[in-house]
Amino acid sequence: MATRKITSADLNKLHYKSQRRSDPRAFMSKRLAGSDFELKSVNRGIAQFKHSDGSTHVSVKGTDPRNIKDLISDVKLGLGVGGTDKQFKRRRNQLKDIARETEGPLYLTGHSLGSSIVTKAMATSKGLRDRVTKADLYNTGYTSAFHKEVSQGLTPSDKAQLKKKITHHHVKLDPLSTALTFGAVGKVKTYEVDRLDKHTIDNF
Repeated sequence: MATRKITSADLNKLHYKSQRRSDPRAFMSKRLAGSDFELKSVNRGIAQFKHSDGSTHVSVKGTDPRNIKDLISDVKLGLGVGGTDKQFKRRRNQLKDIARETEGPLYLTGHSLGSSIVTKAMATSKGLRDRVTKADLYNTGYTSAFHKEVSQGLTPSDKAQLKKKITHHHVKLDPLSTALTFGAVGKVKTYEVDRLDKHTIDNF
């Protein structure tokens, strides 16, 4: 029997949906049944998966509008001071821990705020960006101020490495990620969709 194909966007969707369940781990494990992925750990912000090929995949969840910590992080990234945000720091440290504790290819993914956190973490940690194989980020929360912040101190070599490893998947007319098209850390792929909500992960 063929295994069920799951994409990085699907991992993000699953992470979002799990947070509305009483037992996120049980919910995610059940939804992954019949696929090549096994859930290793999950909390509100980060979910770690193991693929049957030995690679590790990590999803960093985006904004929950009911959570004040997420809203504070959104404001700080918009103002270009994400580096002062406790959640940005905590998620970066969690990603660095996973990078140290795992072997084999490491893939990161995120949506919205989660994508911003991954971008910031890879831009500021050479060890992390050296370790990461690829990052697929969806409708990254991005502003000109945030771009200035994450670009600070990067050499041309750093920028080339990040462009090779980070792909921002941007839906045209999404107001929260449109700034990517004016300059981004990483490369940008733009999509057109008919859905009215241009920001949702369900566009991918």
